[in-house]
Amino acid sequence: MYRARWPAGCKQTTTTNVASRSSDSAKRAECITQRFHRGVIASLAPDLAERWDLFTSLPTDIVVDHVGRPDVTQPLDGEGFALFQKLMREHENVWAKLSGAERLSVSGPPRYDDFVPFARHIAETFPDRVIWGTDWPHPNMKSHMPDEGDLVDLIPRIAPTEELQRKLLVANPMRLYWENS
Repeated sequence: MYRARWPAGCKQTTTTNVASRSSDSAKRAECITQRFHRGVIASLAPDLAERWDLFTSLPTDIVVDHVGRPDVTQPLDGEGFALFQKLMREHENVWAKLSGAERLSVSGPPRYDDFVPFARHIAETFPDRVIWGTDWPHPNMKSHMPDEGDLVDLIPRIAPTEELQRKLLVANPMRLYWENS
């Protein structure tokens, strides 16, 4: 499912529902763009190859949640994560939200050691198109409720320099969400 989140006061919807109003990729992109000006695509990795044409045709900023949902048991150069990196490399309107350690990690809290390399790699490779969040209030979490402190403690491990932390936490969100408002 693709969940689009929009600024306060706007409804949540799924891009799948919006896009299904038309069978043609260009018309689907136009439909999504007319309805929304920015969004978050939550579950990208499993369907990225299948929906590549749709996502690459959107003329608006796209924020991909949870570092694109990599399989953290695979290497950084694994097929799924490589495709997400290609999307970011080839499309400057694609941003990554470095969140979801509590959802993706197999090693788990408090360090989420298997998640950190993926988030750090994206932060260092695309420093001007990353934002961060804890994903509070952790919707749909059924196994456990993460400790927000553990998630905040990931910031210097994901963004090890002061400049990268400033971009991740301040400069990039300001530019993405408020630059032209």
